[in-house]
This record gives sequence, C-alpha cells and structure tokens, in this order.
Amino acid sequence: MMNHSMGERIVAGRYRLLRQIGRGGMGRVFAGHDSVMQRDIAVKILHEAASSDPDSRARFEREARAPQRIQHPGLTEIYDAFVDEDGRLVLVMELLEGQSFQELMDRDMSLRGMLALLRAALDPLAAAHAAGYVHRDMKPANLFLAGGAKGLRVKLLDFGVARELGDGELTATGVIVGSTNYIAPEQVHSARSAPPAADVFSVGAMIYEAVSGVLPFADKSPLATISNLAAGKYTPLDERVPGADPALVAVVHHCLALEPEDRPRDAAALIPLLSPLAPTRLPRLPPKTPIDATDLSLTPMSGPIPGSTPQAAPQASEGPRARGVMMIGLAQLLNRALQRGHTLPLDARDREWLAQRLILSGWYPFDRFEWLATMVHRHLMDGSDEAAVELGREAARLNVGADGVHHSFVYEGSVRRTLRAVRNMWGRYVDFGKTDVTFLGPTHARLEVTGYEFAPRVHELILLGWCEVLVELAGGKVVASQIARRPSEGDPALELRIHYEPAPGEPVAPPR
Repeated sequence: MMNHSMGERIVAGRYRLLRQIGRGGMGRVFAGHDSVMQRDIAVKILHEAASSDPDSRARFEREARAPQRIQHPGLTEIYDAFVDEDGRLVLVMELLEGQSFQELMDRDMSLRGMLALLRAALDPLAAAHAAGYVHRDMKPANLFLAGGAKGLRVKLLDFGVARELGDGELTATGVIVGSTNYIAPEQVHSARSAPPAADVFSVGAMIYEAVSGVLPFADKSPLATISNLAAGKYTPLDERVPGADPALVAVVHHCLALEPEDRPRDAAALIPLLSPLAPTRLPRLPPKTPIDATDLSLTPMSGPIPGSTPQAAPQASEGPRARGVMMIGLAQLLNRALQRGHTLPLDARDREWLAQRLILSGWYPFDRFEWLATMVHRHLMDGSDEAAVELGREAARLNVGADGVHHSFVYEGSVRRTLRAVRNMWGRYVDFGKTDVTFLGPTHARLEVTGYEFAPRVHELILLGWCEVLVELAGGKVVASQIARRPSEGDPALELRIHYEPAPGEPVAPPR
C-alpha cells in the first residue's frame, strides 16, 4: 500500500520514499528508508504497463534473483521483492552512494584509476560466471564505484538481461540483448548462446575505451557498428594510441577476438592477465558537480515595460522538461539585458516567475524553455541564425567558463576529453534522452542527441554555439561547425559536427 497523506509516500507499510533518484522506460527508482530495519534503501517501482508485461516481469525476476544466487559483495544486495496493491512490481535494495564508471570516465579519471576499477569489477563477474550466469550487458553505466561507511567498493549492476546457463531462454532468436557499443559479435547473431566469454569481450571494449577515449567498433550508425562487430573490424589499440603499454594492448587484443574460444574463457581467466597491469587500490571518488543558481540576481519588477506588448510565459506543462544548466544560462542573459535597460515583452507574471522561480535549480517545463529561448533570441539578438549561435556561445561562457558553475566539465588542454564530457553534462543537466559523442577523424567530432524534443530551431543553434565555446575553452580552435540533422525539420535526432584544431600540445589520435 502507498500512503500519500501529508506528502508521505510509504510502500508496504514500512518503506518510506524520500526522493526520486532515477527513472526510465520501465519505472522509477527512489531513495528511501526502511522503518523496520532502520536503514537507507533504494526502491525500484515498475510502471503498471511494465509490471503486466511478461518480458518485463521476467527481467525483474532475474534482477531480483541473480544476486541472491551468486552471493558476492560486489553485487547490489536485494532486501525485498513484491507486487504492491496496484499490481506494480517493487524491488527493495541497498542504497549506493557514488558514481558509475561512465560518469568517472566523463570526469577524466586517470587510466590507472579506470584499470583498477575494471580489475575490481572482474571479481563479482567471475562469481557470476561460476554460478552459471552471463551478464550480457557489461558497460560503463553498469559498473559503480560506491563509497560510504563501508569504504570504496565496486558494484556490478543490473542482471535484468543476464542469461542463466542451462535455463530456458526468453529472448527470441535475432533479438540483440545489450548495448551495441559493448556487446560481443555472437550477441549480434543470437543472445541465446552468449557464453561467459561474451562478457570478457565487453570488458575488453571498456579497456580499449579507457585507454583511447573512443569505442573500438563505433561507427556512423548502429547498423554500421553492428557490421563492424560481426566482422571483428576495429583499429588495433596500439595504432589508435601509439606508445600504449604492449602488455595492455595484448590483453585487449585477446579480449576482442572475434571467436569466443579465442578469448579468455571467463572473468576468472582474465583476472591473472589484467591484475599485473592494474593498481590494487581503488581511486577516490571525485565530488559530484551540483546544480547551483545562487549567482543569479533577478530582481522582481512590477508592471509591463512601457511600450512593449506582454507575451505571457507558459505556466504549466506535462510534456518534456529541461534541467537547470540551459535555463540558467538563458536567465543570466535575460538578467543582464534587464539590468542594461533592454525593453522586453514581459508582463508582471513573467517577471515574478523569472525572479522567484527560475533561480531555484531543478526541472523546468520545456515549453517555458522554448518561450524563454525564443524571446531572448528574437528581442535581444535580432532573430538571425548567427545570433542564435552567439546566444549559445554566451550561455556556455556563463555556465562552463572559468567562473561558471559547470566549469569542471572543461578539460583545459584536451578538446577530445571536453567534448566527451558533453555526453554526461547534457544527459545529467539538460535531460536529453541520449547523447553520443564520436570522433570521425583526428580533429572531427560528431555529437548526436536522440530522445528529446528540439523546438524551435533556435534551440539547435544554441547547442551548436555551446559546443564551439567548449572547444575554445579547452584550448582548441573551431575550423568549421554545422548542424547535420535537425529535428526541427523532421529528423529523428540532432547531429552536430565540429571540425577543430587541437589544443597546443594535445596528442592527435589517428583516424579510425
């Protein structure tokens, strides 16, 4: 039972939900507290549709059952699993405080730190293989460096698509299970037959990415990536990164062998190969970058500006939402304009909203973002495409410049690392569905955003300007930039392309 009285949210009479910490297509995850055992917990609640779907229920059951059967401290501890009175599946588990390997890579963790984390992740993976499980979705987002009272430890997450050797398989033939950038070639043909060596292949792909900063098989489209996987086509690590440790190159080459029998057979066989190359001490957790808008000083004003026509801001929305970083940048621009005496079509309600609500970090209805971006572009920057790009450049300078609240995403001296960090920054703070950053050559980057509504055209131009400034702040120079695909014109994704000169002294990786 869930009790909503006085804002309380209590599940099954004992699990108090405190805040939402994750969401996805199948459900939501909350941080909470168990009033009976007096411990902090994480509670995953599947949506009603997912709870009634046979495949989703099977995935839920695997996720709940696998850690209990494997019994390793490197897996998330499961406390409870049940169906609530509304028919929704509920999973109660330990609450982890820390960061995923994906986040740590985006925060420029050292290679030694990344190798230490990957080596530590092999222990729970080896336990899973010994217990008869193949994970099938080994990727940076499913490795987690947890801190807290128990000290630093690596957790292997999400056994929802794991295969239990010897059990019946629910996955249909021809269905790809796992993330295409990390899965093994045999998973392209059939997820049913994936052996433990498929997980070893995925670990090899992560080591390759940690050393080189690029994915071994990634290409211009998912289909092209799958084609490369199926053919075992990738640039050898020592060609991608001249001077890389030959022993580490050999391990990666072994892991990425096309045929499963040519790889280490499982995680236990990989451990003695990687251990001499990886530190035993785990890296420290870097602090997370908070969203902060305290530097805004929007002053409430009463009444419309003389001579202007009020243009009401949308006040409610059930649609897409945009998070603080872009909104704060636009608000700062608007605040500067107001302080300099610009005439803008704002009524009293608009001014009150900007003054009192926008300074709070969090999520904002997308139609308000659209209204704000369009208004600032039209009335402050003459409405041209060039002005919209400049709007994005100015917003970026305010937010990721030397004094910006998100300056930690800029890696001075490395354009590649700075652009790679866009994947994490936009995903975390702007709620883009998915952002992929790939390098098409030594000085050509492609940023692709899917799963998000881009309207109007000004928003796409703002993001192009934002990327240009990131290159410059990292010490590089933009040679050319373009929007290759536009959702405002019906394309399913936004694609930005940047041709740049690297920062002085920055190593230039050879083309794929």
